[in-house]
Amino acid sequence: MPSLEIYKRIKGNANNVGQIHKNQSDMVMEATWDNDINSKIIYMYDKARDDEYEVNDDLHPYESRTKIPLEAKVYEIEYNSLSKDEVGLHLMFKPSFNYKEAVPYYDEEFAKKTGSVFPVGQYVDIADSQNIYHRYLVVGQYRYHANQFPSFIILPCDFKLRWVMNQQKFSVWGSLKSQNSYNKILLHYTGMYK
Repeated sequence: MPSLEIYKRIKGNANNVGQIHKNQSDMVMEATWDNDINSKIIYMYDKARDDEYEVNDDLHPYESRTKIPLEAKVYEIEYNSLSKDEVGLHLMFKPSFNYKEAVPYYDEEFAKKTGSVFPVGQYVDIADSQNIYHRYLVVGQYRYHANQFPSFIILPCDFKLRWVMNQQKFSVWGSLKSQNSYNKILLHYTGMYK
């Protein structure tokens, strides 16, 4: 029989049974987080805080003074096939994660200027199975069945956009994603330049 303390923790500030079930789900997610194979340390930053801007692969974010280490889950949502060229990756944070504490610059520098939702527009360095870090771009929030545990779509940065505007040169890492090689190309970038 559960103790009063466990009941209070489960109930939290819930006013209905649905909220109690959500609190229980959050507790289970938190308790099992570290044992999940998809749980890892990623490094988040924007272009202004990128101290390895010229390279895209074999990054060393653990040596950086500007990239922010965060606990996250990175998992594949879809796999390579003959009709799709890219592996679909998603990024998820713990239910207790507070981005305003972890990434304090986001609201002022991104959300207010672009109307984006955290962490859209941020770069993340993620290690592969050989522990080599690669650059990814958070391009959107995954909205299908994402009410309980929100996740975000990330794409590998594989293209450096360069252009001239008002006699100034600009460049930014982006992702050239082919959904079907022969019919559609989507270009994603952060929207923040210079």
